[in-house]
This record gives sequence, structure tokens and C-alpha cells, in this order.
Amino acid sequence: SLTAGPGRKIALRGNRATVVELDSARPIAEIALRAQAPLAAVVDLLERDAESPIKGHGIALTRIEGKTDAQLKLTMPLGDNVSASDIRIDGRARILDGRVKNVIGTHDLSGGAFTFDFVEKGIDLKGDALLAGVNTRVVGHLPIVQPESGTSPITISARLDNADRQQLGIELESMVQGDIPVQITLQRGTGD
Repeated sequence: SLTAGPGRKIALRGNRATVVELDSARPIAEIALRAQAPLAAVVDLLERDAESPIKGHGIALTRIEGKTDAQLKLTMPLGDNVSASDIRIDGRARILDGRVKNVIGTHDLSGGAFTFDFVEKGIDLKGDALLAGVNTRVVGHLPIVQPESGTSPITISARLDNADRQQLGIELESMVQGDIPVQITLQRGTGD
């Protein structure tokens, strides 16, 4: 297991490490693993890396709950001065029973089931959750190395009826009736 922080452990199973091109100046390591842990432990570990795609997201670990399950293969050169941009990650991670307290204002995100597919230089995010009891869909892309122009947006979408809008505190009954598609785009710029 891997210690992520005080009282936070990440269980590693089925690990395999191989090294290829041993005779080259920079041999290549391939590490395959399966990891299972509470979501807060994974976030705690990822926050320590200065180049992490979630660095500075602003959500306190005490507000995060859920379980993670990941199957990953990391390919990287061995030697000095290996940076995050030198590491290729293939695989998939899932969050089950995800919950974030006060994610938007006083509204909690609960019942979250998210899939993170690791693709070339980024992570594709897809999932469903309840935002204050309203069904929502979350879609986004997180670059492994943050571009200088800011981050890629994450989109939260829902189809809100009168009861959903009332649940979220959006009072538009005098102007809007019936189901309305809604999209919220979250994007952090540089310096934010």
C-alpha cells in the first residue's frame, strides 16, 4: 500500500514493473498497477504534485467522500530530470459513491459515478451525479500538464423541470415553465 497522508492509504494490487531498452541512454520503465482507496486519499496524493491536473481545485479534503478503483499503466524514462510531461499514463479510474459537500454554493454533489479515461496527455472525464438532488451529467477533459492559457472546461449539464429549479433555488416560475436544458461550464483561468 501507499501512504497518501495521515490515516490515508491507497491499496495497490497486481503490480508489475518492467524495464525495456536497457542498453539505451534512457531506459523505459513500464509500471502496471491496480489501486483502490478512499477518494480523499487519492486527492491528497495528487495535490502534492505541482503539475497535477487537480492542483489548487479549492475543495477541502474534509468535504470529499467516495471510493476509487483504478487500473493504470505508466510508461516513463528512467534517469534524472523526469517530469510529468515525460510520463505516459494509460488506463481507467472510477469514482463510486462520490460526494462533495458544498460543491456549488451550499449544494452538495452526491451519488457520483465518474469514469476517468487516460488518453494522450490528458484525462477524459464522464459521469453522473445528483446536485442538490437533481440528476446531472458531468463531462470534461483535464490536461496532464496544465497549458499556460488556463485549463480545459468541465461541463455540468441537466434538464431542469419546475421542481428541479425550485430544489436548486432558481425561481423563474413566472417566466419559464416545463423542462429546460441547462449547461454550466467551469473553467479556471491562469492566476485564478
